[in-house]
Amino acid sequence: MGGELNAFLPGNHCYANPMMSQKIPEAVELPLSRKVRFLKDPGHYPEPTTAVEAKETHMSWIFLTDNHAFKLKKPVKYPYLDFSTLEKRRQDAEREVVLNSRLAGQTYIGVNRLTVDENDTLSLEGDGRPADYLVKMHRLPEGRMLDRLLEENRVPEREVVRAARRLSDFYRQAAAVDLSGEDYTGRLGREIADNHQGLAGTESIDRELTGHSHAALCNCFTVLSEELAARAAQGRILDGHGDLRPEHICLTDDPVFFDCLEFNRTLRSVDPLDELAYLDIECQRYEHPEAATVFKTVYGHVTNDPCPPAVFHFYQAKRAFLRASLCAGHLGEEAYDGSREWIDKTHWYLRKTLEILQSATT
Repeated sequence: MGGELNAFLPGNHCYANPMMSQKIPEAVELPLSRKVRFLKDPGHYPEPTTAVEAKETHMSWIFLTDNHAFKLKKPVKYPYLDFSTLEKRRQDAEREVVLNSRLAGQTYIGVNRLTVDENDTLSLEGDGRPADYLVKMHRLPEGRMLDRLLEENRVPEREVVRAARRLSDFYRQAAAVDLSGEDYTGRLGREIADNHQGLAGTESIDRELTGHSHAALCNCFTVLSEELAARAAQGRILDGHGDLRPEHICLTDDPVFFDCLEFNRTLRSVDPLDELAYLDIECQRYEHPEAATVFKTVYGHVTNDPCPPAVFHFYQAKRAFLRASLCAGHLGEEAYDGSREWIDKTHWYLRKTLEILQSATT
């Protein structure tokens, strides 16, 4: 099934559905808790495994066996994604495999069915009715993840350069997204406003710091709006990764960039400098900005993009402000209400927003 998922039609951004020509048994929605319990059991996997490590995110559950990773999407719906039905989760799982094949090589294997038979017994790839779909991947070595290497202060420069070349080649060859300068700057303005709204509504976050950061970012955006619009007009906006963070980069011999934003093409339609600025901010969190500098330098050489400093600073600040909003969002969850960790992270990103913009004007 995995090989068929590569039938991608770039002209209209549709994905060939390998199951459309097959008669699909009537699907059945089961409680998420039951599916999670089943998938936590090492005995339920086709390949023998000594253990299963389960990790929960906002949008999915990840189950790590000895050699593979299985992702089960939660039946959730947000303004930017919709996994509310089994069919939508199936379509997204197939799209995830296809899109990640661009930068993750053979890491993504395909989509496995979770089925339930007439005896109400669950199984992976059984003959019963579909109960859900899991993205199956080869498990990547955790010790080669960029976030782990940054944290342990052992960043291998040669491997970083190799990864930067791989990513830059991808950007150089990627087709431009058809987006006018006016539409692009309009989208950026809405993103800033939405992130400010999320921050302003969080009581435990310093309102004065939020206000100063937002005002500085808006001022920078106003000054650079024509230059940003020109980048869109020049074809600089590409269908990129969408979530370029150290934890999504694995520095193996053949560098892997995984877990792209498959569920929302708008969020994935980015200026490469925007993505590289995001990576830069996250590397600064680990106190290793030089790693991201390598990516930016190699990108400039490979693509002949002049990387205007003012534009890059704006993207850095915008991403820091976005991360502040996302961190503040955790505080609205019952499990993290009043969490000192998430309050401190939010304030770090807000201070970073101001620091970037202030240094850019001096």
